[in-house]
This record gives sequence, C-alpha cells and structure tokens, in this order.
Amino acid sequence: MFDQNWLKRHMLASQNKDAGRKKPPDPFDESPALHARQGLGSNVTAKSIAKPPSAQQPVIRSCPVCGKVCQQDVPKCWECLQKETQAAPSKTGSESGSQIGRQDKPGRGSLEGLGSRPPVASPALGPTPRKPPATPPSNPPEVQATPAWPTTSFPGPMVVPLEAVGGLGFQQGRQLRYFAVMCKDDVEIRASPTYADDARVGHFLHPGQVLVMDDRRMVNGSSFLHLADGRGWVFETKDRLLVMTEVQEFERGLWHYCVICEDDVETRISPTYSDDARTGVVLLSGDCIAVDERCTVANARFLKLADARGWVFETKDRLLVMSEVRPKAQEARDFARGMWHYTVVCDDDVEIRAAPTYSDEARTGLTVHPGDCVAIDERCRVNATWFLRLSDGRGWLFETKDSRRVMMQLH
Repeated sequence: MFDQNWLKRHMLASQNKDAGRKKPPDPFDESPALHARQGLGSNVTAKSIAKPPSAQQPVIRSCPVCGKVCQQDVPKCWECLQKETQAAPSKTGSESGSQIGRQDKPGRGSLEGLGSRPPVASPALGPTPRKPPATPPSNPPEVQATPAWPTTSFPGPMVVPLEAVGGLGFQQGRQLRYFAVMCKDDVEIRASPTYADDARVGHFLHPGQVLVMDDRRMVNGSSFLHLADGRGWVFETKDRLLVMTEVQEFERGLWHYCVICEDDVETRISPTYSDDARTGVVLLSGDCIAVDERCTVANARFLKLADARGWVFETKDRLLVMSEVRPKAQEARDFARGMWHYTVVCDDDVEIRAAPTYSDEARTGLTVHPGDCVAIDERCRVNATWFLRLSDGRGWLFETKDSRRVMMQLH
C-alpha cells in the first residue's frame, strides 16, 4: 500500500535541501532584482539584452565546484577539469595532465609542426596518447658537414701574352729573341729592371756579344731585357744611347768568306755600319776569313770573325764585299767519310783552308803547328791530291804540297 506520508516527507526534504543551496544567477534573467545584484543598473530593459536563439546558442550554466560559467555538455569548467586530471593517482593521468598543461600555453607548439595547436585531451575520449620517444640507433650514421659556401672550382691561372694587355713582353710560351750589344763599353747586368747601382750583380756583357732574351719590360718609360740564362736584366737604352738591338736570322757555325771588293774592309766591334764602331783592324782585298756567327740587322747581313777581331758587313751600298767560299762539286773525287787521326810532319805551320783547294783565297787565318795531332772525319782527292777535313769544323788541310809530305796518318 502506497505510503503518502513518506512521499510528503521526501518532498519536504527536497525543498529544504534546494532552499539551503544557493542558486547561481542566470545571465539571461530579466528581473530588476538580478540586474541590481549584477550591477547592470535599473535602466536595463529586456530589449537591451539580446537572447540568442535556443537552436544555435549552447546552454550555459555555472560550474558546481568554483561557480564559473561553463557549457552544459561539460560537467565542470576547464580549470577544475585540469586540476582533477593532474591530481589523479594513475600514471597515465599525470602524464596526460602534464602534456595538456604544457601544450595549452600560447606560443608553444609540438615539434612535429611548429605553430600548430596540438590535440587537447577530452574527458569523454580520455587522455591524448603520447608518442613514445624514438630510440637512437646503436651506430648512428656519420653526419657530413655542409659547407657554408658553394664549392666552385676555378681554373688555374691562365698564361696571357703581354701583347694582349698592352705590354711589351714577348709572346706566349717564352719565345726567345736575340739581341746584340751595340755600345762601345761593357754593360753590367742588374738583378732587377732598374738603373740603380745597388742592383748591379758584377757580371758584364761585352760589345758585339749576341745574347738570348726571354722577356722585355717597360719601367718608368725605359725598356729592360731579361737574359734567358737567368743572370738578370739589362737596359735597352740609356741616356738616349742605344745599348741593345734585336737581330734576326742569327746562327752559329763555321763558314769561310773571302774579301772580293777592291778596297780594304775595316772591322767593327758590333754588327753596324757606324764609323764610331770601327776597330782599326783592316782586311785586305782577297783575304780569306773564318766566320763563326752570322745575323741580320736592319736588313743588312753581318759576319763575326772567328778570331774575335770583330764584325764585317757582307754588302754595303748594294756592293758585295764578302763572298762565301764553297768547294766546287766537280772537283771532289774519291770521297770518304769516317774517323782518322793525322799528325803534322812538316817543319812549318800549315794554314787551314776553307775548301779542299790550294788557293790562297781559301785561307782562313787558322793554323796547325808541327807535331800537332788532329782528327779527320772526311777525306777527298782533288787532282791526285788528298785533302783532309778537320772534325772540329775549322776547315781543310792538304796531305802533300809541292811533292812534300805535310800530314801523315797515325795507325
């Protein structure tokens, strides 16, 4: 049987319990008493407070713990939920709370994507699973340092001829050129391209000497030449005086020439026509000389005497002065080439000829003395007379003359 007294007692107990509990204020209450309690003033009307539509606006209520406003679908406010999660005894809950507290701070995102807000734990879904830390490998790979600047390979130094940059140097590849000393005095070599006396090295170049140069340099308006043998520098001009001049078609060897002009020929200290370079040594018409150097200066050919008496010109004023002595092809008979040794058996000196002939025009001025032993590399017979060619290139000797033996072979 239903007890009506029990129902009355239960209803009275519920009313007393609700009367003792403080009811939270309703923000949408339009009563003037509530407005006075909230400090809105008495002039606030119901029209000044806009109610959102019930279909779109979530239901708002107060937190049962701290009394703050919270949503209807959440049992407590966010701070109370955070404190409750951090105070949970379980290990997972403490880790989740620390993760939530760390990620909720503004300006701190996850390492996987800076600037993006990490997922937040929800009481309905439980704590956010945390990704376990990656275990480092036992043998980590070697990390190669990346260079701060891009590595660019540059070609090696490039050799540029000085003519290409407006200089006076020789062409690419150190082309050698020949220069002759034209002044009367000796020229002292410098350690550097300068006129300064402190750059002197104590070595001299002599007048008429032909040397090899490998570089030319202009310094303060003066031209300097560098010796190819590395001894140093010499100036090309000094005080408007020509010191060195370039020569063409230079060659060394041994040739024989004869003076064929009617006048005497005076030698020069250098390859030039200038009267200032005269030596006082005169060659007579018909004299035969030995020449060991030949060159061309200003389209004129000059010959250097092998006995160091100076230079002579081959032509002058379109007149042939010196003529080279060559053996005639039809005179050579019984020619032989090899190596023999002869000695001078006559009592007089024997003058060497430029060709296998007795002619005085072929005399070279070089002699061999009685008892001298010489090496012969060629022999030829001309008109029943044997002529012997010296292996050092000085010229020819006759084996006999006027039925008298001059040279004898050594066995």
